[in-house]
Amino acid sequence: MPEAPPSELTLIRRYQCISAKTEITSVGMSPTSSSLTSAFRVYATPSTGQSWVDVFDLSSQKGYTKVTGSHAALAPAGAAKNRVATIRDWTVQVGQGVEYHHGSTVLVRDLCTGKTIVELKEAVSGPVVWSRDGIAIAAGEGNGRMGVWDARTGARVGRVVSHIDKITHAAFTPDHKLVTLSRDGTVRVTDPRTAKTITKLEIEGRGSTNPRQLAVCPNGRTIVSLWGTMVHIWLPQANYLTSYNLNATRATEGWPLCISPDLRWMVNRTENGFDVVDVASGLVAWEGRENDSVGSMVTAAAFSADTKVLLLGRMNGTVEAWDLEEGSAIQSARSGVERLGLTGSKDRQQ
Repeated sequence: MPEAPPSELTLIRRYQCISAKTEITSVGMSPTSSSLTSAFRVYATPSTGQSWVDVFDLSSQKGYTKVTGSHAALAPAGAAKNRVATIRDWTVQVGQGVEYHHGSTVLVRDLCTGKTIVELKEAVSGPVVWSRDGIAIAAGEGNGRMGVWDARTGARVGRVVSHIDKITHAAFTPDHKLVTLSRDGTVRVTDPRTAKTITKLEIEGRGSTNPRQLAVCPNGRTIVSLWGTMVHIWLPQANYLTSYNLNATRATEGWPLCISPDLRWMVNRTENGFDVVDVASGLVAWEGRENDSVGSMVTAAAFSADTKVLLLGRMNGTVEAWDLEEGSAIQSARSGVERLGLTGSKDRQQ
């Protein structure tokens, strides 16, 4: 079991369940209240290597549906309630142990039945992200481009075309602008309706070709991106940027897995377990040390929309749900962060 937390951030494991015989490669939760949250886990079958998306209820662990797919994104409540978008790879077995991959497509499904609602045939890769109102969905088209479609009809409504290398991460702002990270070393904010760049941030240094994480605060004014070991906190409207190196704030090495939707926390895999870092400072706020074998290594993580639940996936096929509790000392210390708009709970900027 993890050691006692070194700060007033507390994590309590709610449950642990073995859900696959192979590594959990991805987990996620629907962007709604954690008491009503649906979740998914992605894993591959040992014999064929076929990836599956298994959707279930976070609280009861009751399964909804299981469909083929290598990536998934659950829709918010609203226009796309009870929808999940998945990437399905079209692969043909042409001989013993020989496969021919001839394309991918994004399917929007009913998460309870698995029935396909809309197919985005020109969407061929991740990232796959929903707008916050569930009206639009964005996905990769290849060649450093992303498309945006109406999630209800499948009609194309916009594109991002200005990157010159692969887009690895994306997120919508509340007003349907699209924030993208690319291996070309830029963060772009694009109006997909016109395909015009509104603003961009050029990343310098060794990590400029290694985008690793992206999060946009609920009011859309703060963008946190991770490149290599460099964390950049950017407020485009305020022309404000601050950065730090995780190697300078951490005592041990960590491999970032996810950032919370309110930009408070970042979860990292470590060689001893996992920890949670304060995004504003880079300091470790909670650390869990485990004595298990490498087979139990944390491989995937995701926060609930209200940052009250953390979902973990492990190499041995285990999925865990952890409840987060934040002490008053940390809440007081973060009041300055809120004034910068990092959490999205204050409608202010410098």
